[in-house]
Amino acid sequence: MTETLIPHATPLARLIDIARTTQTREDLDREAAITAAGAHIAAAYPRTLIRALDPAWVGYPALPAAGLAPSATASLHGGWVHHTRDQGLHLLTFVAPCDCGEGYVDITLDDEQHLLRILTAIAAGGRFRHEPGWPRCDSRRPRNARTTK
Repeated sequence: MTETLIPHATPLARLIDIARTTQTREDLDREAAITAAGAHIAAAYPRTLIRALDPAWVGYPALPAAGLAPSATASLHGGWVHHTRDQGLHLLTFVAPCDCGEGYVDITLDDEQHLLRILTAIAAGGRFRHEPGWPRCDSRRPRNARTTK
């Protein structure tokens, strides 16, 4: 039986192999965002989010041109939480559907007590109540926004 010799890899093939095994800046951003989100949730939300969230965070790289830092999201299966850092501060946003059925409302959380108050307010239907005077909820916007499009 003859042995088939595999020719030596070309420089291009070696470079492709290197690229497959080298982490990009985006990969590092995603991993750092997931790690930061998990650590923040564990430290700041020990009675709520750390006990309820699926640990499968999804990381997103920074988008410097848009002024966006790396971030991570975790699904609430009907809403989600979004974590990012701004000038060293953790920013956690809770996003849930509006009861008008046309979009989402998002609130940047202050702490675990703030989250508990919000959850109590939406407990009946799992949705934020559409406030009179709000524009249509066809895009995500802060809960306290009162401007029309």
